[in-house]
Amino acid sequence: MKKVIEVLCPILLFSSYLKLVSLSGVASIFMIHRWSMVRPLSIVFVNDFVDCLVVALVALAISILLAYKHRTSTSFLFIILSLLSVIFSISALYLYSISLSLLVGFLTLIYASLLKKDIALVPILRWLLLLLVIVEVLGFSGWLLYLANSGINPYTEPTPLQDLEANIIHSISPLTPILMTVFMLSIFLIIIVKPLKPVEGSRPAEQLERVKAFLENVAKYMNQRVERHYPWNLILLSSSFVLPVLVVFLLYSPIVNPSNMIVGVDILHYVNYLSHVRDCSQNSLEILHNMLSGDRPLTFLTIYSISILSGLDFKTVSTYLPVILSPLLIFSIYYLASTLFKDRFYSSLTCFLTATGPFTTASLYGGFLANWLGLSLAYLSLAIMIKSIEQNSVRLLAASILLSMLSHLAHPVPWNFLIAATMLAAIVLIMRKQGDRRILKLTATFIIANILYDLIKTRILGFSGATMVAQSIASTELSVNNLVNFWPINVFMTYFHVGGAFNFPLTYFFAIIGMMLLSLVKQFKLDVMKMWVVAGLPLYLLGPDYVQARTLQNVPVDFFASAGFLATLAYLSARDKLSPTLFIIFIYLIYINNLLRFTVNLPF
Repeated sequence: MKKVIEVLCPILLFSSYLKLVSLSGVASIFMIHRWSMVRPLSIVFVNDFVDCLVVALVALAISILLAYKHRTSTSFLFIILSLLSVIFSISALYLYSISLSLLVGFLTLIYASLLKKDIALVPILRWLLLLLVIVEVLGFSGWLLYLANSGINPYTEPTPLQDLEANIIHSISPLTPILMTVFMLSIFLIIIVKPLKPVEGSRPAEQLERVKAFLENVAKYMNQRVERHYPWNLILLSSSFVLPVLVVFLLYSPIVNPSNMIVGVDILHYVNYLSHVRDCSQNSLEILHNMLSGDRPLTFLTIYSISILSGLDFKTVSTYLPVILSPLLIFSIYYLASTLFKDRFYSSLTCFLTATGPFTTASLYGGFLANWLGLSLAYLSLAIMIKSIEQNSVRLLAASILLSMLSHLAHPVPWNFLIAATMLAAIVLIMRKQGDRRILKLTATFIIANILYDLIKTRILGFSGATMVAQSIASTELSVNNLVNFWPINVFMTYFHVGGAFNFPLTYFFAIIGMMLLSLVKQFKLDVMKMWVVAGLPLYLLGPDYVQARTLQNVPVDFFASAGFLATLAYLSARDKLSPTLFIIFIYLIYINNLLRFTVNLPF
């Protein structure tokens, strides 16, 4: 009887929640063939009558089992509520029926697990994870059938499989603006909440200490070079390199993009600029000079050089440049994550979240080639700077400075974030009054060299540079009026900007957990990552929608989300053997489905 309730209870909770979302008329914003549109979250398994009746019968079965075992007035009340649910479903009052079924599910969970201690929460969680995995498998199967059938859904009744998965995921999308804003403010929220401790010796104080000890233990394990969750670390890392490359070719395949339209918004800008420079320049030196006068010359030079060497036109090179840029970024992220923590699973997971998450989907939509390259070089520069501090190596510091200058040449925004984060982290180190002078010395050298480079490039040579771009954004884009209207601007950015690529709440939920975890570790290298988020906060709060989006694009959200996922995995691993594996499979599939859903709908 116990096993039966442990299976039926999560099924009841999951199915009744989905039907409640569907029947209540909740809608979400989807990007469908490049257009963002509102669509009801219709979740139908057979039809509303059969769905609601089956859910009500499951609630009745659970109630009968509880009443048979306990024979209390409370358990008989569950039977009455369940019978009402059955009657309402037969009477076509589906919303009332499913609401009662969901209520019975929650009351059963409270009564059986918390009051009577008949069932444990761990099996409930395990079955919920299994149900989520089944949904993601169905969604992935739907995309495979769609692509194998030349872009036509062979299964459309009652709902295409991938649409069923998308509707379920989008049922929590209203949380996205809240979660991303909490993440961006999390450093300051932690500082505010930290002094507000419960009374010492009280139960809340004990629970808080238990959570803190757990997170500290997770951070300690992340600094151990161990093979955890093998071979998932290899699967995640290899997928990180392969999937974005495959997606680029899929994006321009006849199945997804029969008209062969240029998907990336900024790609035409690169093509037109390079064509103009080539046509109005007399020789190679003039071409080089004209490119250096812009704010992203390294990106233009990369496209131009590949075009000359391969014989391909600027349009083709720009279109397929993500095939090179994505593996470069993944390499940079893996190297930086390995520098932050020794746990290889953390490094691989961080790469995977970036390769299949909001960063890649937004970059594909916007054609943010220069930002892609600049961020890759900025991450590499930071990783080598951390290595130079750990090894007290001037040679590594020089390499780090060179890479940061290349990042400056690729795109000014990642360089601005890198320098601002490093400066803020140095200030934090000074404020602790026990900072290592060696760290401050090397960091100061790094900062001064970069600032001098920017000054020479912009003030002496007269070229465009990062500080000029920062000044331009601060003077023309940031305003108090944007802060006053922050919420509508943020909601618009979340659901409409770059096709709603940032509308992926799981990333920000686990990033908040990761920020709480990393805030317990007082290390300079982690301070830089935390200050990277702080550096983006003025842009996020005071900027218009496209500045908010560019901020999220350059903030290392996935480094924090990966830490949050690891904390969740550690919690599950301490209580169950199967749940961690189910959780990894769920994360793997939900991110791949997100990438496929976005890619297939990018062209008109």
